[in-house]
Amino acid sequence: MGEVHVRKRVLVVDDEPLMGATLEVTLGSEHDVVIVASAQAALALLERDQAFDAMLSDLMMPHVSGMDLYREMRRRGYGLADHVLFMTGGAYTEEAQSFLDEVGGAIIEKPFDMSELSRMVEHIARD
Repeated sequence: MGEVHVRKRVLVVDDEPLMGATLEVTLGSEHDVVIVASAQAALALLERDQAFDAMLSDLMMPHVSGMDLYREMRRRGYGLADHVLFMTGGAYTEEAQSFLDEVGGAIIEKPFDMSELSRMVEHIARD
């Protein structure tokens, strides 16, 4: 008997509307996807709803970065912080590299292979 696929609830945080829409279409066939366009919006949502299995966050965003979002989630004790996949356009700073080394964060570079992305979401999602 094959594995039964369980839909995961995935939060996507990306300031580029096209990327959010692409991820919603790509992941939406297998998962329930919620898109927000900023770290501030993600934190506001998580204040009232933390029932997510995984989060994809752009690493570098204006105003509040994915790094800042992660740190704030940790500070608030959100368990979702253990299930984050960071996305990057490849141009990340020395600070971002240090951050990823420090937290051991999973990262995928844009443009990404959609089957690899799906595999990584499955890997980081809560069981």
